[in-house]
Amino acid sequence: MKDRLKDRRLIIKLQRLVKSELSGVYRSVYKGEGIEYDRIREYQPWDDFKFIEWNSSSRYGRLFVKEYVEERNIPIIIAVDISGSIFTKLQGKPKIEISAELTAIISAIGSENNDLISLILFSEEIEFYSPPENNKNIVMKNYYKLINLQTRREENSLRERELLDRRTNYETLLLFLENNIKKRSLIFIISDFLPFEMDGRVFNLDKKNEVFLLLIRDPVEENPPQKGIFKFKSPETNLKNKVDFKNNRVFYQYKNSYIVKLRRFTKSVKSRGINLVEILTTADPYIELLKFFKSKAKKK
Repeated sequence: MKDRLKDRRLIIKLQRLVKSELSGVYRSVYKGEGIEYDRIREYQPWDDFKFIEWNSSSRYGRLFVKEYVEERNIPIIIAVDISGSIFTKLQGKPKIEISAELTAIISAIGSENNDLISLILFSEEIEFYSPPENNKNIVMKNYYKLINLQTRREENSLRERELLDRRTNYETLLLFLENNIKKRSLIFIISDFLPFEMDGRVFNLDKKNEVFLLLIRDPVEENPPQKGIFKFKSPETNLKNKVDFKNNRVFYQYKNSYIVKLRRFTKSVKSRGINLVEILTTADPYIELLKFFKSKAKKK
């Protein structure tokens, strides 16, 4: 009951934050197809000067702008990786919790802007798909879809959890998107992208849509403690291995390999013009998305 109340408070907080700032920044980057006058409101830093309403501004001694309502219905697709590695917890929050928060934030952005939202959960196959919709419960529904997966998994025995763990197959996801997207969409793929590989179809998908890769990483993955022998078990293959991080050669070999693969992945994605947002499990997902969209707004 306490966890449920805590989750509801988190969602209400995220919705309030999105409504107060992130929604406006997002709307300034992604315009709808039509526009009509709605109301006057106070000026925000991201607003265009040409919309300032000078009569009201001079009357009240502070800036006001004219606000317009857009005809939107921009399709937003949120595809979340729910393979074994997403349920790991190292230094920060479990990756599945960060995924759930990101899903709630993006759903809240879409809901606030009257855009259509679709949720996909994938691993080796498409585990769940909800057709595009927008209703008042969409944020809560999408958040709990992921949190309930974590709860059910934690209630199982270790052996049962190992049987539940799946690998990631991006080809399956991208083929599904290619076959089901009928209108230009904003596609958010949330994953840890381990071992930093991506199917080449994502570049073709980005030509007709706008793709965002939200990369979730834990600081320990790059900087494991240099304290001795660690037992590694891949949550997706269940293969076990022992690594002695007290051995400097072994430690730096692992660290350098991780960094090289990460840099190669990010360079490949960014060089093809795909949006990439790195989010640490120790960071605030809302702040990271806000920074990203603010940087896009400045470039427009």
